[in-house]
Amino acid sequence: MIAISFTFINLILTYISYPLVDIYLTYYYDKYSTYDDKKKNYIKKNFIKSYILYYLSISSIPLLPFIFFNIGDLNALIWFMGTLYTSGDTIALFKNMKLSTTTWYHHSITTFLSFINLFIDWKTAGILPKLMGVYTILSCYSYNVNKCLALRFLEDEITQKNMKKNAFIVYFLSCSINWGIHIIVFLSNIKNMSIIMGCYFLLVLVIAYDDIVLLNWLKN
Repeated sequence: MIAISFTFINLILTYISYPLVDIYLTYYYDKYSTYDDKKKNYIKKNFIKSYILYYLSISSIPLLPFIFFNIGDLNALIWFMGTLYTSGDTIALFKNMKLSTTTWYHHSITTFLSFINLFIDWKTAGILPKLMGVYTILSCYSYNVNKCLALRFLEDEITQKNMKKNAFIVYFLSCSINWGIHIIVFLSNIKNMSIIMGCYFLLVLVIAYDDIVLLNWLKN
């Protein structure tokens, strides 16, 4: 029951952030008021997500050894962080905004995996939950990508180029480590691949494709 409550708490917190961020962006960026509601919601979605990921990138650092060596009872904390990580993606699926097809699939998959996370006992977690944890944690460090997606409509061209350059470096490193770990695990288990493991890697491929699309955008 506590795991489900975390989902609602984080969804509500993210949802009520929209009008607050709307006030902030209206005050600091003149361009913001010139866009329609769809574009504003898209900007707010990425702006909010960038700060959620920033918070998680800091708070998750001391948890890594505890998660991977099964030290202590961290179930509640991981459930909370997992639902917070995907709250922005979930809200975006129902908000009035235009999402690309790859982004829509990405948000749908992360929402689904977040739901699965609520039923994982992290004290006895196997390889798949840990892989999911790795992908989630490493993805948090690319929070500047979401900031770029939001502020590209508000900042001047020079500022955008600098933001994209810095975001690309961190995002590329994050994705490279993520993909490298997943490829190693995939090849190590290819002879004993279960249906569940195969489905997980297919879902990761969809997410990875969206990562590649974003990397190409940042590079250009």
